[in-house]
Amino acid sequence: MTIVIVDYEVGNFRNVQRAFEKINTETIISSDPDVISSAPAIVLPGVGAFRTAMDNIERLELDSVLNNRAAVGTPILGICLGMQLLAKTSTEGGGLRKGLGLLPMEVEQLSVQNTDLRLPHIGWNNISVSPNSQLFQGIETPDPDFYFVHSFRVIPTDASIISAICSYGNDFVCAAEWGSIFAVQFHPEKSQQYGREVLKAFAEISQTSSSA
Repeated sequence: MTIVIVDYEVGNFRNVQRAFEKINTETIISSDPDVISSAPAIVLPGVGAFRTAMDNIERLELDSVLNNRAAVGTPILGICLGMQLLAKTSTEGGGLRKGLGLLPMEVEQLSVQNTDLRLPHIGWNNISVSPNSQLFQGIETPDPDFYFVHSFRVIPTDASIISAICSYGNDFVCAAEWGSIFAVQFHPEKSQQYGREVLKAFAEISQTSSSA
């Protein structure tokens, strides 16, 4: 099984590929709709602006491909900006910009009331994980820490999708799971052992789905 990392021209996708290599999982990086439309599992990473990313995805004609793959139960993992792109809409850049709509959530700027805290939120933070999460099943440590770089957050309209919470000034959702769709706000490829465990869990979920 080969996981396809979607290249929509925003972010360093090679870093994500290297992280999968460390857990002996084969991946390819592609922006080809035909390749992505036959992928057994998909990773949507990224760092940058929501509006630019969605413009690129639509220009490359990947929005319909990703929606079609989600409709047939293909495992999809969104990372950082990739998580936000799975939402219905975002206010980043002013006004509302439509997202992929694969998860019932919206994107808004991260709210930081503590004046000692700055945006973007950059660095290591502990998270609180739902006991029912599939992505964190290989992590036994309470409140593991992960590496974050972001200024926006997702706000689920269905609380049942929440699989982890982080606190930076205020609590925010940092992981979500809904059917075959998974998303994390942190960067597993930069989060050392805990990050590798998350990627390993997604790879195992994908392998099980591919074998079914």
